[in-house]
Amino acid sequence: MEFTVPSDCAGTALRDYLRYNLSLSAGLVKRAKYREGGICIDGREVHTDYILRGGEKLTLTTESDDEFSSGVEAVDGNLDIIFEDDEILVINKEGGMPVHPSQNHHTDSVANIVAYRYKNMIFRPVNRLDKGTSGLMVIAKNADICARLSSQLHTTFTKEYLGICDGIFEQKSGVIDAPIGRVEGSVIKREVRSDGKSAKTFFEVVKEHNNRSLVRFTITTGRTHQIRVHSAYIGHSITGDFLYGTEDKSLISRPALHACKIEFDYRGKRVTFEAPLPEDMKGLVYES
Repeated sequence: MEFTVPSDCAGTALRDYLRYNLSLSAGLVKRAKYREGGICIDGREVHTDYILRGGEKLTLTTESDDEFSSGVEAVDGNLDIIFEDDEILVINKEGGMPVHPSQNHHTDSVANIVAYRYKNMIFRPVNRLDKGTSGLMVIAKNADICARLSSQLHTTFTKEYLGICDGIFEQKSGVIDAPIGRVEGSVIKREVRSDGKSAKTFFEVVKEHNNRSLVRFTITTGRTHQIRVHSAYIGHSITGDFLYGTEDKSLISRPALHACKIEFDYRGKRVTFEAPLPEDMKGLVYES
């Protein structure tokens, strides 16, 4: 990262400029500080106690070229890009696409495509989605913005989902407040259990059709499979959910869950991104 130091910062210690003027995270500054050539003024390595004169060219290096290759194979593919600038990438992930390479999915993940499109960028997803879940994901283009956005995940970073659930809800809105933990003996599956981590899911029924309900879910906590577990817990599993409900690929090839809206603080303002309900979910609750 390169910056030109403003003239009115003359006399300021570099450490204070990094912290208060650039608002860089402590972790990012530390990575640069302990890397050879990590912090340079006009091409000369300096320490953070350096007193700025103003007008200098400041360069921070937190990662080297050999770190960009993380064992992820670069594979060309399609990404539905909702927004992009020099710091973040917001995509509408398709259902069935894994975020990271995994068993039986070594080359068709979001990480594979990002590695192909952005040769010199480490893959840093801010929010993650299950393979089957479609919708909005934020990918950070550097370590600092990743740290800043990740720190909001359980506070000001809000996530809304649309899910199609089996059955008709007696209560059309409410909150599911039930702790979630790992099922004993399972690596993947979760359940509501008293010794689990706290989890709250707010829900509102949007539409009903053919004994199914289109439901808007809002969460601030991000427990593994939270909406899927909570929906099953109240007797309305996500349609097509092989793990917590009934899989029926003649209806839909994945759990019918879509991350439709995200909001977070970015560059001094509140930003909102939305992604419409995908076609495979529309067919379950709307007449053709």
